[in-house]
Amino acid sequence: MDASSETRLMESTDGENQPMEMDISKVKAEIDEEIDTYYFESDHVALKGNADYHAMLRTIALLEAQRIQAISDLDRLYKCRDDALEDPIGFVDKLQRGEDLNLPKQQRIAELPMINWEKYTSTVDFTSLGIPKHLTRLKKQLVNGAASTENEQKPINANFQSFDGQSSLVRGRIKEEGKSATFNQLWSIEEQKRLEDLLITYPPEDVEAKRWQKIATAIGNRTPQQ
Repeated sequence: MDASSETRLMESTDGENQPMEMDISKVKAEIDEEIDTYYFESDHVALKGNADYHAMLRTIALLEAQRIQAISDLDRLYKCRDDALEDPIGFVDKLQRGEDLNLPKQQRIAELPMINWEKYTSTVDFTSLGIPKHLTRLKKQLVNGAASTENEQKPINANFQSFDGQSSLVRGRIKEEGKSATFNQLWSIEEQKRLEDLLITYPPEDVEAKRWQKIATAIGNRTPQQ
């Protein structure tokens, strides 16, 4: 191959590479544009064009990636600690020689975007929009009536309350005749300690209902559901 042929070949090769470089830069610009815009396909149209929403999603994505990296770094730290405990002299030698200990690098946590939340909050009173005015007066009457009713009520027990003359309310729930004596009652300190001991005595089983039944039988005054 003579010099002129080699020159023509180099010129043709350069001509072919130049458009390819332009295409790559164009694609990179499109990718960067897509990365800068964060939204979901199912989002409302108004959200897709909202810069604050995009910034918030971008920050959430960055923080999630940093969280995953932090978990990985923590595992690496545990491994380095185990290696140092296994061979402390070798670990000190590496420190003295300035060798790389393969420790995780410090992360720069993503900063929260500055969003003017006042744009998305309002102090306008919507209570009278699309609602007849007499309902507003009715609401006032209901509020005044509820206040007077509360003043007329007699003090009742915090745990038990009569209900239709047949049942009773135990801490807000209706107690039936078939319920246990400890229905909806708080656990005492002794019962909680007893339960913790029984959870160790009776380990998890394939059928957890059997385990709860054993624990309830051992406690004596509690049902498996409790």
